[in-house]
Amino acid sequence: RLTSGQRPVTEGTRINIDQQLARFKASDEVEIAFPPDLNNHDRAVVHSEAKKLGLKSKSHGKGDERRVHVTKPKEFKPEDHEDIHALSLHPASLTALASHFAAHPQTRRELEIAASGSLDAAWDDEDRGAAGASGGHGGKRAKTAPPLLMRPHGAVTPEMATACAAALATRVATDRDLAEIQRKRAALPV
Repeated sequence: RLTSGQRPVTEGTRINIDQQLARFKASDEVEIAFPPDLNNHDRAVVHSEAKKLGLKSKSHGKGDERRVHVTKPKEFKPEDHEDIHALSLHPASLTALASHFAAHPQTRRELEIAASGSLDAAWDDEDRGAAGASGGHGGKRAKTAPPLLMRPHGAVTPEMATACAAALATRVATDRDLAEIQRKRAALPV
């Protein structure tokens, strides 16, 4: 019995569709048309998989001549794209960023993640502890888990949050400057 959202499509058909879309995405072709012998469930899978790959799909025709055309978007938009505003930076900030990236070039994996347009792969790598084994620093620095603020909400366990809160309380108790910052912060009207 199929659950909500599932389609009666064989695994072989799904794999075939995935392979065709992956080859198309990697090629220089602008459009691919699937044959008209696909049923409505197969076409729905094509639409779904194309969307996952950042491709556009559209069905054309009627009856036995209905087929799905998949195209590459004219403008690249990542999967997790949100409308964002331009970020104007002071020239000194741009210089600082340029020197940072010159001193710490991106790894191949970081470039692949940026090109994919989604941070999902980055979170997966961090959760597995595999993010940039070289780390862009020649393996000189030990890779630590990212801070809680950099993790997706679902990846932060209650134990992690409690441990971080305890570590902060310990630092506040031993560091006068941090204690002063916390005192001023607590006095804010927010």
